[in-house]
Amino acid sequence: MDFRGPLEAPTAEATLKLSDVALYDELINDIEFVMSLASGMFFLHQGKIESRRGRIDISGRYDPGSDEFTAALAAEKIVFRSPEVFGMDTVRASAAVGMDMVFSGNLRNPQGAGTVVIESLVYDTFELGDYHFDISLADTTLAVSLANSQQSMLIDAEINLHGDMPFTAKLKAEHFMLEDHLTIARGYITADLVVQGDFVQPENLSALLRIDTARITIEQRLLENIGPVKARLEQGVVTIETCELAIAGQPLRVEGRIPLDHQRGAIDLYAATPSIELSDIASFLPAHPALSGTMQLELRVQGMAGAPEIDGRLTLVDGRYEDSHVLADSVICRLGMSSNVIRIDELAGRINRGRFRVNGSAGLAPGRLDTVFLDIVVNKATYANKEFGRATVSADVQVTGRQDSLRVAGEIVVDEGVYDAPIRLQSIIGLLTAANRPEPQQPEIMRRIYCDIGISVPDRFEIANNVADLAARADLQVKGYLARLNVYGTVMAVGPGTVQYLGRKFQIVNGVIQFDDPYRIDPVIDLAAVTSVATAEGSIDIYLLLTGTTTTWQLVLSSNPPLPEQDIVSLLLIGRRRPGEAGTMVGDINLKGRARDYALDAIRQGIEKSTQDLLGLDKFTLTGNLGEPMTMRIGVEKSIVKGFTLLYNTGVESWELYQIGASYDLTDHISIFTLHDQENLNTSIDLNFRFKLR
Repeated sequence: MDFRGPLEAPTAEATLKLSDVALYDELINDIEFVMSLASGMFFLHQGKIESRRGRIDISGRYDPGSDEFTAALAAEKIVFRSPEVFGMDTVRASAAVGMDMVFSGNLRNPQGAGTVVIESLVYDTFELGDYHFDISLADTTLAVSLANSQQSMLIDAEINLHGDMPFTAKLKAEHFMLEDHLTIARGYITADLVVQGDFVQPENLSALLRIDTARITIEQRLLENIGPVKARLEQGVVTIETCELAIAGQPLRVEGRIPLDHQRGAIDLYAATPSIELSDIASFLPAHPALSGTMQLELRVQGMAGAPEIDGRLTLVDGRYEDSHVLADSVICRLGMSSNVIRIDELAGRINRGRFRVNGSAGLAPGRLDTVFLDIVVNKATYANKEFGRATVSADVQVTGRQDSLRVAGEIVVDEGVYDAPIRLQSIIGLLTAANRPEPQQPEIMRRIYCDIGISVPDRFEIANNVADLAARADLQVKGYLARLNVYGTVMAVGPGTVQYLGRKFQIVNGVIQFDDPYRIDPVIDLAAVTSVATAEGSIDIYLLLTGTTTTWQLVLSSNPPLPEQDIVSLLLIGRRRPGEAGTMVGDINLKGRARDYALDAIRQGIEKSTQDLLGLDKFTLTGNLGEPMTMRIGVEKSIVKGFTLLYNTGVESWELYQIGASYDLTDHISIFTLHDQENLNTSIDLNFRFKLR
């Protein structure tokens, strides 16, 4: 910097240069300003801001005494992208911007004009195209004129920069093509929109919209207008004067008033269609539900938005809905609405190869369901699921309630069914693991719906999988709020049946499950079964007795003639007794002892071997009690390269309590072993010596 001359009229020259300036995540290569002071005026001879995304040139002068100025701003092409700012939402926008603007006059009343060119404007996932701005400023009024490259979108706006900043904006879309900007829709719009108001007082906003032509195709469904669509905004109320649309050639008429402030204004909305296909409406919905059928609708909504009066009627013919588990078709529905009461005059159809019927009514109150009575009848509907099998059910259920509580009561009959999904060890471990976890937080609505449902199962329900082959009947009552249901009643095996244990089929003598715990679902089990094993000494009968609850069960094996526990297990697994033990006589056997451990250990070894082979590991181990997953741990060992082995150990449930280690062989006799123990929060390094002494 260089200053000279008298203090009352100094002259100066200065140059400011900056390099490699980081602005958020962008790097500005050079910033350079060449300035001077002469005759009481500041001059910016050259201003340059340059980065890898483009360059901006600035020049001008300023007189502090009179506030007169001149400023020029120019840029050929700047690639704009919103910076990533830590802790703030990033506006996902990008574009290439060029400009040439000159402003002059007094700071209190500037004048000027300029041009801004925007190319490849993208906001989020919307490609908005190329635009040309013309800007002029005179007498405190800013005028903006915008047009896209196809001249199909024109915007003219004027803003007074004083006072409440009143503005007027006019938008004209002339055959504006949607597919140039959206991926989900094709077609075009021809429309006019005029908006007036104040920036300082947005409640004074008013607008007038007219759509002359709209042809929009979404999911091969055409939406178009029938005649002009007219709507206006005045004093915070949107008035739809005329709006008649055709969805795939089917008319829908909407008109009325909708307040922007739902707490203050009154709504008066009318919608009607003589006939419209539900599939055409579903194609415009986000989830694209599999809906079909012909609907007729006439609906009027009046009053405050929080407590409107609803009147009208809805008729559905040949309705159909399908998802992965439910297929409802041939549905007929007639609803009537008056004085905030919805009447189900008729709702019936087919569901999962059965039939259903619903009658009843519901009363609406401000913001909630006030009263409800529904009678739901289902006749022989079949439900299939690969997790358990299939069942055909009939039901007669009543839903009653008032305000925020509901009661569901009735009877469900399982006409026939089969549980044929195999029971796998992984599923059992998953159930045991889930049982040890804390109960998840229940939604509030689950605490307000009370159930009193009787469930009866006649003799035609079968269990036919890898564990059992039997028929069962049940008489159960499900009671309680959905957040904490309980079950009462009995499940009983009927007729001949078998159950498998340790690879053998046992003939069921008696099988009963009794639900009688008033505090939780923990039924009492009483299962007795018998099998015979042929040996060189003759046939031996083995009896299986499973008693207790699901949390305190006891499994006992006994035989005739009486044999030790190890001999019974050996007979079941390999068909012969242990050598040298034929003369030992023992009474009832408790499989919670060594025999149970013997069986679980065989299962454990099978899991370890199959997992080890499947994942290509050197070693895979399961330690702990399979019946108590909280105590179990998983160990993995894998050789990465010669001499280097990685080890990992963790709990089945407590994954955060892991141990990770590595072993590296320095020589044939010396290795380094390091271990980080997250459970005990320590790290160790050991030197291991291996010698063979003769």
